[in-house]
Amino acid sequence: MLRKFVSRNRQLLETLARSWRMVGAQGFALVDADGHVVFGNGLSAGEELSAPVGPYGSLRVIGLPGAGQTNSFGPQLTSQAQLLAQILKREVELESMTVELMGAYDQLVAMYNISQAARSRLDLEGLLSSLLKEAVHLTGAEQGFIALRHEDGWKKLACEPASPDGEKDLAIITLAQMIRDRGRPLVCNSREECLNVLPTMPPEIERLALTPIKVGDEVVAVIGLVNKAEVFTAGNQKLVGALAEEAGAIIERTHLQEQMVVQERMQRELEIAASIQMGLLPSSLPHVEGLDIAAICHPANEVGGDFFDFVYNADGLLGMALGDVTNKGVPAALFMVVSRTLLRAAAPLHSSPRRVLEHANNDIYDDLSGVGMFVTIFFAYYNPRTRELTYANAGHAPVLFYRNATGTCEFWKADGPPVGVLPEIMSKDHTTHLEEGDVLVVMSDGFNEAANSQGERFGIQRLQEVIAANASRSAGKIRAALLSAVETFAESTPQADDQTVIVLKVTGAQGNRGTGA
Repeated sequence: MLRKFVSRNRQLLETLARSWRMVGAQGFALVDADGHVVFGNGLSAGEELSAPVGPYGSLRVIGLPGAGQTNSFGPQLTSQAQLLAQILKREVELESMTVELMGAYDQLVAMYNISQAARSRLDLEGLLSSLLKEAVHLTGAEQGFIALRHEDGWKKLACEPASPDGEKDLAIITLAQMIRDRGRPLVCNSREECLNVLPTMPPEIERLALTPIKVGDEVVAVIGLVNKAEVFTAGNQKLVGALAEEAGAIIERTHLQEQMVVQERMQRELEIAASIQMGLLPSSLPHVEGLDIAAICHPANEVGGDFFDFVYNADGLLGMALGDVTNKGVPAALFMVVSRTLLRAAAPLHSSPRRVLEHANNDIYDDLSGVGMFVTIFFAYYNPRTRELTYANAGHAPVLFYRNATGTCEFWKADGPPVGVLPEIMSKDHTTHLEEGDVLVVMSDGFNEAANSQGERFGIQRLQEVIAANASRSAGKIRAALLSAVETFAESTPQADDQTVIVLKVTGAQGNRGTGA
């Protein structure tokens, strides 16, 4: 530093030297901290007067005339030394600021180049390769690499200049894992330090600087610089640290974009699946003399596992089904489609609800019992001539029957497990005669298990009360009253289960009013 100071302030030093010669001094010199003369006309033997120039060195004057006067020159020399020390300090600070400014400029240029690369290419590997080129260029390293962490380990994503060296690749992966475990940068500025870090370090690696690339607190990649003419400095580390932050942002942004693409595709597929599923539900309800029918299906999510259906058998009996798959999402929707298809195929062949369920159960148990899902199904035939309802209930609830003659609402229990649980159906056929004003309500458990913000369930009793209070109204209004009561109870709390309901009300001879979804 003193030699730079001398070259920039030679005129000042020469002026000081002349002033000392004018008072008779034989020698004047500026000496560094190691005792080497960096400016002066040489030092000879004689009485010496010295004053420190801060921590940088000292000013010395030799051979002043008159031994008794030597001390009188001390304050003057000290004052000059202090002046030089202040000038030196300012120059050191200015040089440090210049280095920082140049580093910041280099960093800005690197960021600009990376942003330009981001505009021209969107792939992660291309962006990281551009970033690595900037790091190698700005630090003067011979080579650099970026290793990216995958689910199955580490992969050398970029290398500048390219290197086919398999031994070095193995070392890169090992070093990347070390930095992930360490979580902070590592610098080796000698071959010995490199071997202390990794005894199997390839012989051509003399110096090494490694910096983790993080997304949040997680190390997702490592940027490494190999060899340079001089040591890797703190400035180099600061620059590479800034580039590592940018690399982390690039990786995070890329992952978010990939997730958005996947989510958008999944959302579109769910919308298509929901459209298909809703299209499988009856678009209109059957017109049956003496019956008022209403039905609706509200999936809790885009797709669900509930369904209802109406179909006639060979004897002209109206078949009705409501099913609830014991699962959610796309798997339940697929299982629901299969179950509905099998019921539709079986219904025209049988006059017994139990036989219909048995037909469907045979195929579901044989082909799908291994998937771990099953479906509760209430299936019934209604004979409009006799007003007889024959039903079989495979694990389904709730099924509620309002008997107009007594003004009571009964709970019809299932007498067998759901379809797909056992190789044989355990449910039996049950027959009941319907009278005018009777109401049959078949629901999925999205009604009775609907919860409010306190976690309280709506329950069967409240359903019975709503049905009894609205039994004199049409099937459509009974359905609306049930949906409204559950919604009010839930207090806008999101529900986890689908809500599907069929309402049958026995009327006079005018027939069904056709209240659909």
